[in-house]
Amino acid sequence: MNVNEEILEIRKTLKEHDKRLGSLESLAKGKDKRAIVKKKSILDHLISLKSEGFLDQPKTTKEIIEKLAQEGYHYPSESLTEPLQRAVRQGILGRIKKKVEGKTIWAYCKR
Repeated sequence: MNVNEEILEIRKTLKEHDKRLGSLESLAKGKDKRAIVKKKSILDHLISLKSEGFLDQPKTTKEIIEKLAQEGYHYPSESLTEPLQRAVRQGILGRIKKKVEGKTIWAYCKR
């Protein structure tokens, strides 16, 4: 390899490094649209509802789904089963039996 080829190789490497460094700087400043945005999980939404006071009074799964839909988060009831159970097991929420239209169902509230 002669000197000219080495210089071209070094310039190419520097150009690649400069491009990657610029990309990293954009990410650090929050200006890159490709920056990873953490999506909120259903459990995160339930914790938010608790902190807002929505779950101060016992709410059924249906009421929770309606509230989340009002906030723009649309989930089928099957999607809330496991996160609600996990929240109860972790002590984030409590649950009680509630009579609704002659049926006994679980209602969730802050603990």
